[in-house]
Amino acid sequence: MASTRDEICDRYPEEELLFADGFDNCIIGVAYDFGNLRVVYSIPKMVETLFEDAGMPCDEAMDYLEFNTLNAWIGDQTPIYLNTY
Repeated sequence: MASTRDEICDRYPEEELLFADGFDNCIIGVAYDFGNLRVVYSIPKMVETLFEDAGMPCDEAMDYLEFNTLNAWIGDQTPIYLNTY
């Protein structure tokens, strides 16, 4: 069975998409951002992944994400991180 990441790459082969390594299970879709296609991730799922895979407490996982991922700008295809309530 293909991963969500593989499905997105197959559907948009012409796009130069950027992905957050280690968080493929947290992809919730793609967004059109004024002509750019960007991968969208669920922040709660990313925290859960760090909790389960790295054993980080939730507050430490959130601090890690804020410092290393959520505030990193790497160009127009920078992924979107969505916090759902």
